[in-house]
Amino acid sequence: MSNLSRITHYYSHRNNGVLRLVANRAWQRFARGLFRAFNFALGDALSSYMIGVEAKLSSLRADVYIAHDIHMLVPAARAAKKNGAALVFDCMEFYSDMGGSQTRTDRRIIEALEAKWLPRCELILASSDFVADEYERKYEIPRPLTVLNCPKMLDELPRATPRDFRLYWRNSVIGLGQRGLDDAFVALSHLPIDISLHLQGRLPDRSSAAIGDRVNRLGIADRVFVHPACLPEEAVLAASEFTVGLCLERAGIRNQELTVSNKIFDYMMGGLPVVSSDLQGLADIVERSKGGMLYRSGDPLDLAAKIHELYSDVTLRAGLARNARRFALAQGNRACQMDVFLGAVEAIPCLQERPTVAETPPGFVIKSA
Repeated sequence: MSNLSRITHYYSHRNNGVLRLVANRAWQRFARGLFRAFNFALGDALSSYMIGVEAKLSSLRADVYIAHDIHMLVPAARAAKKNGAALVFDCMEFYSDMGGSQTRTDRRIIEALEAKWLPRCELILASSDFVADEYERKYEIPRPLTVLNCPKMLDELPRATPRDFRLYWRNSVIGLGQRGLDDAFVALSHLPIDISLHLQGRLPDRSSAAIGDRVNRLGIADRVFVHPACLPEEAVLAASEFTVGLCLERAGIRNQELTVSNKIFDYMMGGLPVVSSDLQGLADIVERSKGGMLYRSGDPLDLAAKIHELYSDVTLRAGLARNARRFALAQGNRACQMDVFLGAVEAIPCLQERPTVAETPPGFVIKSA
């Protein structure tokens, strides 16, 4: 693509640029101390890796800056302000309540940065209607545009062959925790022995021992299989090899409750019926598509009951699979969502006054941090 350029920001780490790493982390600590003392939020307080990004972005003189992830919001916003450019924020998560290692100070800094910079965005993208509603309410801004994280259209699937009843769960990192994998283990221990569970993703050493111990204690080790992570463009074909897709997120973290995991769309494009926890974001997609069943989040026995219902009723399972696939082809695909996104970008007032593409350098810069 002649109008696409890629610029990489190299950050310091222990094996390259130790002195700069020490200086950057010292500055980050100062920025966090400044926030605690005076409630003054700098973007550098979130990550030392972002130091230096703003200068690089400013030098690009783009027409539009699209900040992806909360760490990029401030550098992109300040660069857009300097260059009189449009600012778009891709809000794929509910950043101020992410769980994990996020601290109270992290959450407060994020809220302060969002309150300052989100009202200055020409367009904000949200990963679900519920994320959009929450940001609109919390910061009193125009409602963000929902753009679902869907795969490319796959017109045809491999011809189905007879196979065992295989449950499928995918995550970037396999581990016990908020993604609900332990619910699947417990549920499997209550299901017929010809039902297997297949996990796909990266399995760190620290998780491998814990998972091995857990499945051994539940007596299901011979029915749980781990597959290496696949490339994003292979996700739909990988899913199509299985029987039922699982979305197991648990309640208690606002981000989990509001967002929609992209794997649910891969499952549906792959022709799988879905069994999902009843959190707001996921439940909305299941109900709209009529392509799956909901269970009470965090209740492995209810999960087992829903899976057993699909196991026992081939007609129900086939009907849900057809609905899931139909939804994926009609709405849950990248082309459909890109139409929504491009229409919104083209409607940004300040861009309508720009010269045509033929008269100006590339208007979009993809920033890789």
